Amino acid sequence: MLKQKVAASILLALVVLALVLFLAARGSTAARQSTATSSVAPQPVSSPTWVDRQKKQGFRSQSQYIAAEAIIMARNLYGKQANQYYADAATMKTAYAYWQRTCQHADGSLCEAAKSGNLQCVTFLAGVFASIDDELPYVGDANRFWDLYQHKEGWQEIAPGAIQTSAPMLGDLVVASGGRAGHLAIIVDLKAPAKGQDGSITVAEANAPSAFEQLTWHANGQVDVWSGYRFQGLIRQQEIAPCLRQQATPTQQQWAALAMEVAVHYGTPEKYFLRQICQSGFQISDARGHALISSSGGIGIAQLPANIARNIPRCVTNFVQNAQNCDQRVGSLPTGVGIDPTVPAQALPAAAYTMSILYNHYRQNPLVQTAQDTLAAYTMALAAYNAGPSVVDNAVNTCGSVKTAGWLSCLDHQQADHHTRDYIRAVLGEKA
Repeated sequence: MLKQKVAASILLALVVLALVLFLAARGSTAARQSTATSSVAPQPVSSPTWVDRQKKQGFRSQSQYIAAEAIIMARNLYGKQANQYYADAATMKTAYAYWQRTCQHADGSLCEAAKSGNLQCVTFLAGVFASIDDELPYVGDANRFWDLYQHKEGWQEIAPGAIQTSAPMLGDLVVASGGRAGHLAIIVDLKAPAKGQDGSITVAEANAPSAFEQLTWHANGQVDVWSGYRFQGLIRQQEIAPCLRQQATPTQQQWAALAMEVAVHYGTPEKYFLRQICQSGFQISDARGHALISSSGGIGIAQLPANIARNIPRCVTNFVQNAQNCDQRVGSLPTGVGIDPTVPAQALPAAAYTMSILYNHYRQNPLVQTAQDTLAAYTMALAAYNAGPSVVDNAVNTCGSVKTAGWLSCLDHQQADHHTRDYIRAVLGEKA
């Protein structure tokens, strides 16, 4: 009898425990259901206007620059699927040249993904980045983007669950899988959720119902995308100098922020400019406290050659107040020429200005224009910054080739230590 009572008590206890667990599970499910947010379909909207109110010279980040270019290019798209464009439009010229160079059939004709009437979302965004000389490292269908950029240096992926702690930013790529090839768009405007109210994300895109659509950004961090697609997350280009990613002093962070700002102001590709300044480690002096001097004679944080530093218009250092071509405008201050390469506040604006002058010079080179290769022009500009324009001009004209291997081999004959080749490789990395 006692054994039967014990068994009955155990059975009753198990039943009670099972009931408690069942009710707890139902309560948890109900709680999740109560916090679940209904999806809101993306809505077509008009183009953001902030880009019309602010000049590019006033931009403070590369992401703002990218978003502005996306707006300008997306305004050229038309048709039911926003996949048609006018190839001769001034604002499409650079992107179209990029598509001609990178997306063509064996017979030289433009590939289907870039043709007006069939412009794909990835092709459009690749053109946006190329238009500001910041070519995407990988392209392909949007379904592959999340995997391609997962471990790519200089890029960050933000999963949906992390959006509450790492909020969307201008220039972020919105990645969605699904359909035949997925979908890719770029953030060009946003309004963060506040006081429990939903916010919004405006994207620019091609091959979609509208060139601009507004996605709902819920207060709980949820971002709604297109029906039939799954939001994989955001891909963001990191605006961090590679030499400072592991560790940086407050002073180095200050100079890195200034380097980004002046690069954007003077139209120098920011990611390459940061790598360029990394050649000094964002340092202004050596271990003994002496002014830093490179093996090729470059001085200070920007490794500016002395002959270049003494001929730079001083007004370029006051970039917040002055235009890019301040030396051609009456009243620009400070007046005169010559900057101190040992002072970062002077050297960094001067370096960005110099690179923009050299870059534009080589973009006008007939060989570069024929090849439509802007990276070749920037490579030549880097070489000229290091070795001098006359030396590089002679090498390019002598070898008669826009390919780096060609003209750089001529330059090597003039340099026993090949320091300019080493400099280019250090800055451009795998693209050199």
